[in-house]
Amino acid sequence: SKASGGGTLSGTLTGTIPTSGNSVTISTPVYSGADTMTLTATATAGETSLTAVTSGNIVFSAGPAAKLVYTTVPSTGTAGTAFSVTVQSQDANGNPANPTSNTTITLSKASGGGTLSGTLTGSILTSGNSVTISTPVYSGADTMTLTASATAAETSLTAITSGNIVFSAGAATQLVFTTQSTGGVAATAFPIPPVVTVEDANGNTLTTYSSGITLSLNAGGGTLSCTTNPVTPSSGVATFAGCKISAVGMLIA
Repeated sequence: SKASGGGTLSGTLTGTIPTSGNSVTISTPVYSGADTMTLTATATAGETSLTAVTSGNIVFSAGPAAKLVYTTVPSTGTAGTAFSVTVQSQDANGNPANPTSNTTITLSKASGGGTLSGTLTGSILTSGNSVTISTPVYSGADTMTLTASATAAETSLTAITSGNIVFSAGAATQLVFTTQSTGGVAATAFPIPPVVTVEDANGNTLTTYSSGITLSLNAGGGTLSCTTNPVTPSSGVATFAGCKISAVGMLIA
């Protein structure tokens, strides 16, 4: 049995010393950890004179690199703001393991409506077992997943996909007419109420924006009036109802 060590001892763990002999070889125990382990050998209860004995330290190294694992990946982020990901090469038992050659890791978007940009590559060296890619940037305000792929030469390190990363919109940078009136009759409510949306630099709607937005005339004569003006956006969208101009004019938000 295992006396110390962080891994798991498995395989064939028993054997018999016959009355015609004095020793037994147990040839197929397996230990999963890449650390220091000690063994305890215990005889059957009937052999009271044969007390248990513990081995000296047995130092285990990691097996060959067999898989990629995300050791750091965010669950949330902000559109347009860099985030950081760490990818590690491990053996089949989850121990950090150095690859057999310097291995380039490339990040790509597995799902999500935005664009992934910035620094998307890094190297796991033969002298190490992980790489941190610190400046990828995602443009969308939605849920994105990442795929990390190793260079083709490392055939044992198959691509892995992250869990969901939920991105919120960045800071408000622009107002956009998402519905714009194309014309109307003076002193009569516009047939199409203008709608203004608050967006970040990547065109994502800021659904939490709550400051009032004012509609005004940019050029022309007359006076603009609306049922409510300014309007507090709902989920980042301000709809101006009942707007009319007493004479010819142009709108600006």
